[in-house]
Amino acid sequence: MGNKLDKPITNKTSFDDQNEMIKFGISEMQSFKNSMELFTLKNTNLLEQNKNISLFGIFDGHNGSEISKYLSLHFSQFLTENKKFINGEYKQALKETFINIDNSLRALEVQKEISKYSTKNNLNFSELNLKEDENKNVLNFLELFEPRNLEGTNIAEFCGSCGIIVLITEKSVFIANSGNSKCIPINTKKEIMKDKINKEHIFTDENEVKRLKLAYGFVEEENDDIFDNNEVNGKIKFNPLNYCPLIITRGFGDLMYKDIKLIKQEDQYISVNPDIIEVPIDELGYMIIGNSEVFDDTIDNKKDNNYNIVKYFFEKSNNNKKISEIIEEFFDESINKKEKNKQAEDTANNMGCIIIEFKHDSNTINVDENNENKNNIKESENKINDKNNKNEDEAEEEDNP
Repeated sequence: MGNKLDKPITNKTSFDDQNEMIKFGISEMQSFKNSMELFTLKNTNLLEQNKNISLFGIFDGHNGSEISKYLSLHFSQFLTENKKFINGEYKQALKETFINIDNSLRALEVQKEISKYSTKNNLNFSELNLKEDENKNVLNFLELFEPRNLEGTNIAEFCGSCGIIVLITEKSVFIANSGNSKCIPINTKKEIMKDKINKEHIFTDENEVKRLKLAYGFVEEENDDIFDNNEVNGKIKFNPLNYCPLIITRGFGDLMYKDIKLIKQEDQYISVNPDIIEVPIDELGYMIIGNSEVFDDTIDNKKDNNYNIVKYFFEKSNNNKKISEIIEEFFDESINKKEKNKQAEDTANNMGCIIIEFKHDSNTINVDENNENKNNIKESENKINDKNNKNEDEAEEEDNP
């Protein structure tokens, strides 16, 4: 099965917790993949002075666990140290954090750190399962990049991770995504907010392909002057999209695809630049965050099948189960279906999911009820006092006609 296991590893790492604003559950499972490269992030105490700001994330690694592990350990620190985050400019802070933490992968001390998480010292093109003629074209494509020694290079050259972040603040929730993970916002009426679902950054997305064609060496005869200003000698007549062993077009790491000369960082072949969506917190009832495997179309035989986990969650959520237990059961059901479908089994990935329930609606109702009860008690007390005062006045009038 190549880099897949014959039998899935179904042990799960799960966690449940809550605070005044939210209740949440998390679960991770290795599945059929031969190593665990997915790590989640939870931080409900992001700022000591503001307990209402929380951070969640899923980092789905590829070609190794090094980058996803590093992101899960350090993303919170990079974000909270950002000046725009401190000033409450959350969108810009998230974008800068994605870029800054990705840049940090080039630092020598970070390279030493991520090497501790590694099970391999280097990766060469022969390990990328490319055809013989494709190897030659890949090396031609690398002429666009800064020269480097491919032997014993930085692990982050060939190892990367998708990343999706959910930042919860007092007024808004921000979804920042780079890669093909997904967040499904659900309103207080339990309706999916389709216009707030992040898009996946993959080769089938028309806008992503257009971006790649313009910036990364996709040279056609009718438009072969794209690289005139990029100091490339001669005309390159191949499409590098065919030779990148990645499905995603954005993500952390994969630095060998991020060094094209005179191209801005957010426009590189693999870009870390996130899409960011803002959702008012008072509109939200739930959020379901997962890597691509959680929303895989192969879970059943329907084409439009991204919302299986949503349907499953609401069917099971009335049984007084922990949120993580519902996610675990969904994972098991997914594995059972994949074991009956050889094609789906061969493409199975690690699984990671976070489900967040927002408690503000119920809190508001409880507060209103308490206020109403207090008002009723106060009204009763006033009526009793008025009656007692009236009786005292009548008695005084009888004594003093």
